Amino acid sequence: MYGIIASAEYGKQIKEVLQDQPILFERIHDSFDAEEFQQLFTSAAGISIDLLIVDITCCSDATALLKGVRRYRITRSARVILIAPGRVPGDSLISWLVADGVYDIVAPAIDPEEDSDDEHDLDIRPYLQRQLAMKYHMGNAARWRNLDDDLDFVSVKKGGQQKKSIKTKTVIKIEQAAPIEKIIYQDRILGTVTIGVFGPVNRSGCTFSAMQLASWLSKHYKTALIELDNNSLLEHVPEEQRYEKDLHIEGLSLFHSVKEKELNELLFQSWDYLIIDFGTKWQDYVSAFARCQLHVLTALGGDFKHTSALTNELFSREWNRPLHIKLLCNEVGFKEWTDSLSRSEKRDMQLHFWRQELHENPFVDDGQTDAILASVLPQKKESWWKSILNKPKEGPKETHVEN
Repeated sequence: MYGIIASAEYGKQIKEVLQDQPILFERIHDSFDAEEFQQLFTSAAGISIDLLIVDITCCSDATALLKGVRRYRITRSARVILIAPGRVPGDSLISWLVADGVYDIVAPAIDPEEDSDDEHDLDIRPYLQRQLAMKYHMGNAARWRNLDDDLDFVSVKKGGQQKKSIKTKTVIKIEQAAPIEKIIYQDRILGTVTIGVFGPVNRSGCTFSAMQLASWLSKHYKTALIELDNNSLLEHVPEEQRYEKDLHIEGLSLFHSVKEKELNELLFQSWDYLIIDFGTKWQDYVSAFARCQLHVLTALGGDFKHTSALTNELFSREWNRPLHIKLLCNEVGFKEWTDSLSRSEKRDMQLHFWRQELHENPFVDDGQTDAILASVLPQKKESWWKSILNKPKEGPKETHVEN
């Protein structure tokens, strides 16, 4: 089952190559604007197809192409073939797309001596047939990947410098009456709160992030960290303690190389918070994974292929829970991820992105742990009737205005 986004001439040739193959998504137009072009990928992602063929000549905005393809790859794992006439290895745009898991590039050369400057005069059919016969593999696109680029998203944008708007506002400071005593209640989840941390590949920062969350919680609550079928957490344990049966560091209980039977026993013990480091094996413990009240996915910023494949697997199982994604990357890479989805898409998919700083000590908080854990932490709430009874009478207020 196929999808096509192409200009009129190339769209015709693509359909000739596909012959009687089912085409479930088809958008043919000589020139799409940037917003319309991005929306096409969102629409295509809503249809289950095996292969999407995209003619990059039907939109001149490189940014729209990058965002559209990335948006599609986050929600779908379908193969994408690019029709990119005249492009050559080293092209920054194609290099970026290859980094996002697009390994099929159809790029017939344009003869500079031809009288016609119209790139649509090319016959792409034999090139497309050859590409379709190949298997989806990174080796097909290795020559296109520029490993020396710094993955600067701005380098492929068109247009000049963006103007920065300067805003001024009036700040009104109001001196409040002296605070009065209030009765505060704390709402929290009854029983043990279970948090699952997992990743698409090894060494994606999964154990580090799990220890960071557990360390923060252990300062306030009875907390345990469980690492399944692995002992990576021992790297962060003092050497003299690594052979002890019961590990306790700064109030945190640690359990490594835990098997399924032992996991079930630990789940029934009395904890305030239990963090489970699933690593890459969450599917082997899907029951424990499903019972977690909070899920944190750790990923390498440049590993778009494996991360998108994992999220695709989750959404194929009708995933409908919030997902916190911690990315080990620089600021440019983080912006790439967050810009690939619109605000409404992040809201609808319940995705929350966080950038993981690179440092060695998981017992040092990065300043965002409490925000990640906000939904499972006790919520302070004032008794409404006490609030009414103790409401202070309004007195004279002194107002200062600063421009």
